[in-house]
Amino acid sequence: MTIIDILNNIANKKEVPEKIKCEDKIYIYDHNYKDYYVKGYIGDISYSLFENLFNYEDTVDILNKEVEIIEEDKEIEEIPLGYTQNKLQSEIYEYQRCVFNELIQAVNKINKQLNK
Repeated sequence: MTIIDILNNIANKKEVPEKIKCEDKIYIYDHNYKDYYVKGYIGDISYSLFENLFNYEDTVDILNKEVEIIEEDKEIEEIPLGYTQNKLQSEIYEYQRCVFNELIQAVNKINKQLNK
């Protein structure tokens, strides 16, 4: 996604990413100002992405610059309990569900440790 795509989405009242990375800075979208700000500096125009667009020597290059969308970390959800008509199938399903849920819990734990 490019900066001009984000501006078009804002103009057309479409959804925009909450967090993006542009030129090694992480920006967070502020719905009140309809602009992206460096984390911790919301409302400060010197840390605004759109306020500073025209300070670049080549505005076209910055408008066409690709940004990285940063998604919020979400835990993987465990598999809910389910039953089948056949008792053997139910037991196999329950065993698989337990194994998968243990793996999911381990992955979620590792993700939490990595994101600290």
